[in-house]
Amino acid sequence: MLLSLLFQLAHAEAPAADRDEDGLPDTEDPCPTDPANAVVDGRCIDGARVQVPARVQTSTITGMGIAPTVADNFGQETEIHHEVNFRGRYLFIPKSILDIWYEDHVDDGSGFPARPDLSATTLGIEYVLSNGKDNGVFYAEWLRPNFEAGYWDDRESPQINDDGSWISPEKFGLVVIGADYQAELKASDWFSFTVGAGLGVGFRTGELLEWRPGDPEGGCGAGESAVMRAEHCEADGPLEIPGALPFLDFNVGPKFRFGDKAALRLEGGLHNMPYLGGSFGATF
Repeated sequence: MLLSLLFQLAHAEAPAADRDEDGLPDTEDPCPTDPANAVVDGRCIDGARVQVPARVQTSTITGMGIAPTVADNFGQETEIHHEVNFRGRYLFIPKSILDIWYEDHVDDGSGFPARPDLSATTLGIEYVLSNGKDNGVFYAEWLRPNFEAGYWDDRESPQINDDGSWISPEKFGLVVIGADYQAELKASDWFSFTVGAGLGVGFRTGELLEWRPGDPEGGCGAGESAVMRAEHCEADGPLEIPGALPFLDFNVGPKFRFGDKAALRLEGGLHNMPYLGGSFGATF
């Protein structure tokens, strides 16, 4: 008898007053039943229970419900900045590098002229897309060589001084387009340091004309050096240079922000040749 009584008490139904309209036992709702309210992050704001997405950082309660603000994976909103910059660079090859392949006839008593310096300048524009830590740099520029016509004599042992070529640029230059990725390491709101790399392609304009040593058996300047033949003979032809050349970029340098209006970037690195340069422009 005692076991039967305990079983009946354990399975006794709730009174009708404690049941909801579906006939199920009623449970206490921690929120008022006003439909304008909501439950956010487990807290009772009103009678509707709303599941807040994990990527929602903040919420605005409105009469229609919740309007989320989407954030990034770190719980912070990402703001995108755009830059339009003018850029310039000075490219050069150190003499010590050129000395590996070409003889420099400076005060060697050979009577041949000194080897020209090899450098270039670039001017162009760039568009930068930045989120404050990652930068995409898209550029277009004109590369103009600074070297003049001169004598290029390959280094050999024993050295033969009169077998070099006279090279003269004829409207020679490159139109270069490319893109770099730069990581930005922030030190403050106005100062940071960038490190990047990228690829580009240069489209050649003009030619590099060449005079070779004269043929001893005849022709203009027979038996003469290229230096002498360049004074009174037509060029033997242009150097064979592809119409398009690949460019490899590596760059490092500081970046300065002037509020949200402008940015200045100074950098050095490799743009097929060692270089120093910078860019400046508007931020929006």
